[in-house]
Amino acid sequence: MYDYQTRLLRSLVKVLDTIKEQIETITEYAKAQEKPKEPAPPGPPQRVSAEIYFPPEISNRYYAEHNKAHRIQRWTFWVGVLTLGALVAYTCVTYHEWQAMLESNRITRISAEAAQSAAATAKATLDTSEKSFKQEQRAYVSATTFNMTNPPICRFPPDNGTRVCVDVHTFNSGRTPAIGSRTTRHVTFGPRARKVIESLDVPPFAVPFSDMWGSGLEHWATGYTKIIDSKTAQSLIDGTTEVYIYGVIQYFDIFGDYHETGFCSHKLRSGAFMGCEFGNWFDRKPNKKINK
Repeated sequence: MYDYQTRLLRSLVKVLDTIKEQIETITEYAKAQEKPKEPAPPGPPQRVSAEIYFPPEISNRYYAEHNKAHRIQRWTFWVGVLTLGALVAYTCVTYHEWQAMLESNRITRISAEAAQSAAATAKATLDTSEKSFKQEQRAYVSATTFNMTNPPICRFPPDNGTRVCVDVHTFNSGRTPAIGSRTTRHVTFGPRARKVIESLDVPPFAVPFSDMWGSGLEHWATGYTKIIDSKTAQSLIDGTTEVYIYGVIQYFDIFGDYHETGFCSHKLRSGAFMGCEFGNWFDRKPNKKINK
């Protein structure tokens, strides 16, 4: 196409040169006809026209190339339109896929949260069921009855001093045995009795004994006072002075959990024992750190 345009320009240049030569010839002829002393009046202006003639093959080739260029431009335009349409369609599809991905992520997140919540609920239910099962099946040991020993005066070597002794009966009301139980018991009296009872320190009990205390079985143990004189002993026996028996029962259940039961009871003038308003607790001593 570049060679064709070059040839076309060269033809135009030749035509223009021919026109220029004809104009110069006409101008010289006009000057020759003019009189030197009596110039003729100027006549009306004459129109000079020239026709440019191109060979048919050049014209046809020119128009063919021109039409070809127009066709290429039209094709380029439509290709651009189609490309833009494809780009818009691709953008729409990508946008919808992105929205679908966001919705899928949202649903997945909701499903994950629901699954997590269900798992937490299942775990809580399982823990509750396990705890309920343990509470239902474990051992429950408590002090049930108290009585003065017969005789109530007791002596122990090596000092053989006078003491007042009180028996405490303990019972496992649970469905399974208690493991390695231990009953700590004390007997006290006097105006400082409550303070002494409430200041009881729960002894360490990290390793249970090997014995098993079966369900529905009763044990008993004896508590005793410090060495006292005969008059004080008699006042405790006849109820003139209140005598208190208190302590703690420590044990493990078959599930390996530690338990303790605090007890306190005092003797009335009638000879019967009644529970104290203090010193009794179940599983944990209130406001006290457990030594284990």
